[in-house]
This record gives sequence, C-alpha cells and structure tokens, in this order.
Amino acid sequence: MYDETKLINSAKQGDRGAFDQLVLKYSNDIFRYAYRILRHEQDAQNASQDTFLKAWQGLKSFKGISKFSTWLYSISYNVCMNYLKKRKKEASVSTEDVPLPFDETTASKNSHNTTPEESYLQKERLKVLNEAIDKLPPHHKQMMILRFIEGFSYEEIAKITALPLGTVKSKISRARDKLIELLKKNMELFN
Repeated sequence: MYDETKLINSAKQGDRGAFDQLVLKYSNDIFRYAYRILRHEQDAQNASQDTFLKAWQGLKSFKGISKFSTWLYSISYNVCMNYLKKRKKEASVSTEDVPLPFDETTASKNSHNTTPEESYLQKERLKVLNEAIDKLPPHHKQMMILRFIEGFSYEEIAKITALPLGTVKSKISRARDKLIELLKKNMELFN
C-alpha cells in the first residue's frame, strides 16, 4: 500500500527511491500544469524536471503543514513564472500551432452518449475557451488553471502562490470577469 507520509519521511532521510516514487505519483500532474501555463512541450518538460529537482533539494524544508501536492505546485508555480519571465525577455513566442491544453480526449471523457451536433458544440466551446484563457495575462491564467482546472481551493492557491487569501479571491474574481468579457462574443456557445 502506498503511504505518502512514509515516502516523504524516507526521502527526507536521503532515500532517493522513496523520492522517485513521489515523482512517479505527481509527474503527470506537474507536467500537465506546466504545459497549461507554458504551452510549449519542451519548456513544460524542463519546468517539471526543475520542479522535482528543487523539491529534492528543498525537501527538508517541507514541514507537512500543507499537503505535499500543494507544496509541489507552489514550486511548479514559481518555476513556471520564471520561465514566462525569461521567455518575455528573450522574445515573444508564437502559440498559433501549439495544441490546446484541453483537447478532444478531455472532452470525450465527459461525453459518452453525445450526438454529433453536441460533440461538435463541445469541441467549439473548448476551442473558444482555450483561446480566451490564452489571452489572459499570465497571473490570471495561473489563477484560472489552479482553481478551475486543477481544482485547488482558495486556501491551497494562497499557499501555492504565497499570496494572502483575500488577494487570491480577488485575482480569481478579476480573472473570471476578464474571461467572461473575452467570451462575450461567443456566449451563445455556452448557453
């Protein structure tokens, strides 16, 4: 049976095998999160590796006050923000041909008995939603992904981002308002 607490304690004592098991458990989630933020596969892979390297190096500082996953996401959040800052300094990167973070497979998981028309509308909604999320500023995009895609609570997001709870709620509210504004011309898809 998998006991995360035992693995964390063993890893803190230097057991690389225990840490590898933690990496195995969380690697897909961290990669998916990084990819949704960075929208570039190689950068997301590098950011994921950087996240786990920083986690290994700072594991002794993990106190267990928050969940281990929350601690990992906070590291990933900071790594991704650094990648975005670096990218902004280097040059603007085109995302025209980058696949959307939500795709047909994501949509099809939730729709087993849909008609072709419903399936088409669902794909269109995803396309429009992804395009709108892409237009959000990075800090709003991060908030939307953490809250509505990754499913973190406001309190967990506050820990991940090291922001006060009120600031998190405010940022999410503003991000939601901006997203609604961006979606207004396509609202008929969502009714």
